[in-house]
Amino acid sequence: MAKQRTRTAPSVDRALDNSPSENANGVDSMEVAALAYQLWQARGCPQGSPDVDWLDAEQQIRQRHHEAESQVSEPMLARRSGA
Repeated sequence: MAKQRTRTAPSVDRALDNSPSENANGVDSMEVAALAYQLWQARGCPQGSPDVDWLDAEQQIRQRHHEAESQVSEPMLARRSGA
């Protein structure tokens, strides 16, 4: 009896093939794979074009990281002591 393979998004398979966790774009491949899989499911699990979800996930994650970095790097206002 043949073992039945579970259905996964091609982007998840691609991320699992990459040994380093960070891809060429400086984004964690597993984080991208997880988001790409969610995006793929939200689109109804269509056949083909896995790069659409992968690239969209990378863009969303880079945007999140950029927003988080900009919040941290904002100059802090000096507090005045004694009122």
